[in-house]
Amino acid sequence: MSLFDHYQISADISPDHAIGELLERLELSEHERVKPVNGYKESVILRRAERTICRIQWGGNTGHLTQLKTSGEGSHEVTQVLRDLVPIHKVQRVDVCDDYDEPGVFSALAGWAMTCAEEFNVKVTHMGDWYRAEKGRTLTVGSRQSPGYMRIYEKGIEQKSGQIHHARAELEVKPVKQAGWQCADWEPEKYWGVSRWSQHFASVLFGQEMEKARLHHVWSKSDTEKAFEFMLKQYGSTIARMANLKGIDYVMDRFAEIVSLHPER
Repeated sequence: MSLFDHYQISADISPDHAIGELLERLELSEHERVKPVNGYKESVILRRAERTICRIQWGGNTGHLTQLKTSGEGSHEVTQVLRDLVPIHKVQRVDVCDDYDEPGVFSALAGWAMTCAEEFNVKVTHMGDWYRAEKGRTLTVGSRQSPGYMRIYEKGIEQKSGQIHHARAELEVKPVKQAGWQCADWEPEKYWGVSRWSQHFASVLFGQEMEKARLHHVWSKSDTEKAFEFMLKQYGSTIARMANLKGIDYVMDRFAEIVSLHPER
């Protein structure tokens, strides 16, 4: 079963509201201001003990959206919380992974990956020490500039966990331009379909035909316009029911109230 191992999004949510909600929803977490990166002006991280579980960044030259990011251990749980908190968001990057722990599994995964790369003429890179297996090996397929980029590596050796046969197949997806708005509700397995070669690889890996997942549609509208349209798509039926129940004037008054409480940032 695929899990989220990295989830990085931008969303129209105030940083204070995001931080407060995440502290409440992520038990045993605490927050700390840190130096921002990637052009943001402000940055806060949420920790559990010594482990960072989420980073929130905003301001600077990055526009009005707030960035929220989780990575590594525990990120599948945090991703579910982020999606519940801001169901309408733009995916900047997502990593999905599948773990295996049995003798010879790394060689089997790497062999099948190289077969797919050969069939679809995709770049392959060998990293680590392939002559001394105890040092750990990594095989990458694809380019980090393309929608899909795969890593297969010896996870148990990397983490020195004692699980010497533990291997991981991990796909990194960076939606092209504005396509990140389209995949905010995808389940982890669906991301494997973003490229023909990764779709083919996963079809054998999971023992079933994987759906093609398209991320190449280019939007001409602004992020705010797209967020508004996704909001209407997701909550349009609720708005319509309320209009039928209390009248269209009531709905419009509520929208006006929201606008007055949230002046443009």
